[in-house]
Amino acid sequence: MGIYIVLLSMGVIPHVPSGRRRGLLLSPHHWQVTAIGISFIASGAAMAFRRAPQPWRIFVSATAAAGFLAPLAWMVWASPLPRHERILLGVVVGAGVALTLAISAYQRLTGRPFDPTALDPLEAARILRMHGRHEQAEAVLQRAIRDEPSRQDEFERAIQVARRRAQKETPT
Repeated sequence: MGIYIVLLSMGVIPHVPSGRRRGLLLSPHHWQVTAIGISFIASGAAMAFRRAPQPWRIFVSATAAAGFLAPLAWMVWASPLPRHERILLGVVVGAGVALTLAISAYQRLTGRPFDPTALDPLEAARILRMHGRHEQAEAVLQRAIRDEPSRQDEFERAIQVARRRAQKETPT
């Protein structure tokens, strides 16, 4: 999609307007459209090459962010809205950018991705044991010991409790 947008904005692919649609820009031959296309290309490259060297990932991610934020800032600044509405639009856009930066900082500081749907390993193991999958529950806790060494004692206690319960439930 990004390559298509860049080629369209540079005139390689012809733009044929259809109908009486109105848009923010009258034609795609603007730097803003090119920047969005570059942002799409960089975002795709960042997703495709997650295990690339850190400097390359930083450069590609910064390119994607700049390719998206520059046209967005231009849209807020150059819009034909009254001043107080532009300020309100800028605050909303700024809040979105601030939230994105906060999530990124959380990921960098904790070393784990922000996933609000992810279960705590103890909760995941409890659910697995409840459904009779004791081996998988123990594997989840063993993996959690490797991933979160600061909670190792807590996970080992949970493994020992689960083993004791399994021994009590097993008929002799």
